[in-house]
Amino acid sequence: KAKRLGRGSGGGKAKTSGRGHKGQGKYGTGKGPHFEGGQKPLHKTIPKWGMTTFKRKEYETVNLNKLQTWIDQGRLDTSGVITMKTLRDCGLASRSLKGGVKILGEKEGELKFNTPIEIEVSQASRTAIRDIEASGGKVTAKYFNTASLRALIKPHKFPNGVPKAPLPVVSKTLKWYRNYDNRGYLATKPEDESATGAATTYKVTELKEVKA
Repeated sequence: KAKRLGRGSGGGKAKTSGRGHKGQGKYGTGKGPHFEGGQKPLHKTIPKWGMTTFKRKEYETVNLNKLQTWIDQGRLDTSGVITMKTLRDCGLASRSLKGGVKILGEKEGELKFNTPIEIEVSQASRTAIRDIEASGGKVTAKYFNTASLRALIKPHKFPNGVPKAPLPVVSKTLKWYRNYDNRGYLATKPEDESATGAATTYKVTELKEVKA
């Protein structure tokens, strides 16, 4: 049976209930999980490091050599536009796809990419764009947020219609998708594609002269 505290001297735990007068143990607050006797705890003596931001996206990478292997084995249908849903369904992207997919160029010493395809992913490296277009294909880099990516890979979850993909909210990301060198879906194709770099340099120089 539990002893009743503060019920008179006959109970053995009267008046101060066995806690004494004042001091650390007088009140029922107790000691915290990281209490170190009153000195500054370890987690406060070490500076903060690292950062987590909502702006950063973690992309799953797919190499062109692996893409060509899947095509040669008949595991990837190239008759239509290859989307991230296509890559997920055939096993090139994971089932728990969250951030998006980025296509990387060929690895040395592996199977060369030689199939004309039309592909739409979150991002593609410059070497991957070069190799796909050299094979007669087309690359489109398109921005997807969490909701629009979920609607793409799981359209059956949206019986009232698939929501439209929004524009990027970060100015740096918006600028990236407006650059034709990245094959962004918001970019306009220059008249002379071979002089893309020269045209871009000219525009930047012109803006600097106006500001000066």
